[in-house]
Amino acid sequence: MKKDLLLGTLLLLAGYTTNASAQVSNDNEDGVYKVQRHQMNDFVPGQVLVKMKDGNPANVRRVKGRFQSAGVSELDKVLTQFGVEEMEQLLPNAKVSKTPRKAKAYNGQTILECDLTQLYKVTLSPEKANQTHQLVNELNMLDEVEYAEPNYKVYMTDASIVDSYESNPLNGQQWYLDAYGVKELWSKPIINPKRPVIAIIDTGVDMTHPDLVDNLWTNTAEAEGEEGYDNDGNGFASDVHGWDFVNNSPNVRDNNMHGTHVAGIAAAANNDIGIVGANPQALIMPIAVLQSDGSGDVATIVKGIDYATQNGADVLNLSLGTNANSRAMRQALERAYQTAVIVAAAGNDSRCVNSDHEPSTCNGAAPHFPGAYSFVLGVQATQPNGSLANFSNYDDNGNTYSSVTTLQDPDGFNYELKAPGTDILSTVPGGKYKILQGTSMASPLVAGAISALMMVKEYDTQDLLWGDLLYTENIAQAYAVEERPAELDMQKVQMRKRKNLIDETEEDYSGNNEVDAGETVS
Repeated sequence: MKKDLLLGTLLLLAGYTTNASAQVSNDNEDGVYKVQRHQMNDFVPGQVLVKMKDGNPANVRRVKGRFQSAGVSELDKVLTQFGVEEMEQLLPNAKVSKTPRKAKAYNGQTILECDLTQLYKVTLSPEKANQTHQLVNELNMLDEVEYAEPNYKVYMTDASIVDSYESNPLNGQQWYLDAYGVKELWSKPIINPKRPVIAIIDTGVDMTHPDLVDNLWTNTAEAEGEEGYDNDGNGFASDVHGWDFVNNSPNVRDNNMHGTHVAGIAAAANNDIGIVGANPQALIMPIAVLQSDGSGDVATIVKGIDYATQNGADVLNLSLGTNANSRAMRQALERAYQTAVIVAAAGNDSRCVNSDHEPSTCNGAAPHFPGAYSFVLGVQATQPNGSLANFSNYDDNGNTYSSVTTLQDPDGFNYELKAPGTDILSTVPGGKYKILQGTSMASPLVAGAISALMMVKEYDTQDLLWGDLLYTENIAQAYAVEERPAELDMQKVQMRKRKNLIDETEEDYSGNNEVDAGETVS
């Protein structure tokens, strides 16, 4: 039993609340959604995500459709003790590589693909839902379990490509396209003609909107196959244009407006109607993971991320977030990073990402996930004058450095980019348009712009793309980068002082595991 984990788990869970009725606070008429303080680490009561270790798979058994056992004796004892009613394999259709893929991040970190076939959502009986924390503690003590965590709640945070665009009647109100340099890309010669796919992982998309309907991603096998069947074998029947993971349906709708607004910013069509997106050549993959009130949970979002990954999305946009550092969500995104660029909102709470400040200067530090992960492009919001919007979370350490590291995230947390996020006009359900603001709007502007950049500039690796983005201020400047000078940015060097790895003279040796100033090494 992993008893040494118990204390750490208890400390971790001490700050969590169990407010089941917490809602998104839309406390500004301008549309900036903010997460209330009591929701910062909120979770779905009675639901736990548990990942089995490699080599210790669960074998869920049901009798007459009801959960009976997990097929692991010690695990079954705990599940029985807590009255678990269901154990759902979150990604039953996930494909497992014999050799896990690896991808290099811009900061040198190796992002390793994880096997998520053994990730489950465990559901307690209603009368035991208040024992969620206790179940997490017990599961984390089992040798067969890699980790267990509450099913954290996640909230929405409040794009030649074009020959001519002036005929879109609302184009004149889209100041943000010029401010981020997007229009400069539209006249560049296309070298990658494949239309990029942007997964809008959000509240859904109004797929009938006249500015979006022509730019929907289409699953050809399903569109040309027999209705009601899983023609392409991806585990989802009739998913012609995407999937609604909230209602488990291919009929994606948006009963909120947030996802539709995000989709329009990224990829509204250049069709002489309304607005034009950052990349009107891009295809929109609608994936609903948030409910109509803008709230969701990690289990559902993990499914949405995996769907986007398995169905070929080139860019993932997540205008949502939580202050809970979920390992399940991180691992799902690590899988996605192998094949896609991930863009996420920094959040709208006026908080800095790291804790090296007095609370009065940054409204209290708190990283906003997934935007804070070092392999996700976290986007802060700016105003028309270029300054940071007063509601935006921010990274005052700079976009390539973090002073805070953890065992799980040795590279620390960062928000890498800034983009316009105030007074953003875009599509909303019913064929209409609305001005909103928030990092939720800045993120799809970046996602759409990146998809356009990839059509007009060749990138062999994602970390080269990151380099162009991190050392420029907008997408046009990123395109203009030609020579990338060699650069050595040593933030922290740690080596084991072992023969053939590091050689110090006796007078140099300091006895620690770091290379210190004045020491001689080879």
